[in-house]
Amino acid sequence: MTEFRAYRNPLGTTPQVMSHVEFGDMQSLEGYLQSGAYSQVISGLNGVGCKNVAAQVWDVSPVAPQPLKPTG
Repeated sequence: MTEFRAYRNPLGTTPQVMSHVEFGDMQSLEGYLQSGAYSQVISGLNGVGCKNVAAQVWDVSPVAPQPLKPTG
């Protein structure tokens, strides 16, 4: 894992949250998904009442392969 971020609704109108986990490559992601650590995360979420957990896998776009940051 190279980065972890968590997001919430800024108005506080929903309890939903989103997390963003970034991996250096697909092999690292696959290793994490097959690990006991991932199973513990999902079990922990279920244990505190999170029942609608969804995951999506995205890859780098050739349009912007590197992060673009403003200059100046």
